[in-house]
Amino acid sequence: MARLRFDTVSRIRDLIRAIAPDAEEATIEAYAHAVSGSSEQVAKWWRANPHITRAEVVALQVAFAWSGLRELLPDGER
Repeated sequence: MARLRFDTVSRIRDLIRAIAPDAEEATIEAYAHAVSGSSEQVAKWWRANPHITRAEVVALQVAFAWSGLRELLPDGER
């Protein structure tokens, strides 16, 4: 499980680096862990709330994640 988690974090890190190449590496790494962890917790929450559609859950997680990730974008792209 730990290896899979870190593989996921690595993929998220690469995606963040692609949208924010000028961000500090430590920031990119921390944000990747934050996105991964929050996504995992939202998935656990969803299991307890199966009446919520997958599309709604994804929209909630994306809105949450972008509220932080947006800060890494260059000023003209926010």
